Amino acid sequence: MDELYESVRIIRQAIKDMPKGPVRIKPPRNAVKGKSAWAHTEDPRGEAFMYIIGNGDDHPYRLKVRSPIFCTVSAAPWMLRGYKVADVPAIMGSVDMCLGETDR
Repeated sequence: MDELYESVRIIRQAIKDMPKGPVRIKPPRNAVKGKSAWAHTEDPRGEAFMYIIGNGDDHPYRLKVRSPIFCTVSAAPWMLRGYKVADVPAIMGSVDMCLGETDR
């Protein structure tokens, strides 16, 4: 329980010390004007790719996110070649696999 209380204290301190300002990023200006834009962002498992298309108002028409795990899943056939089925969980676990992220 002491660790739980300490974790809550750390979180509260981090929130209190967080710099003022917007938390969410705004879409790139050219996406809002009816064009498209792309950006690379940091993800806990690597680098994510964002592609946004605007339709002239302040809401995006389309947003595509390519997760770093998408690349990992694509490389899985080469990583697993020559191994047994029992080795699959260990190999995929070593690359911090999260299948829920692949369908973004």
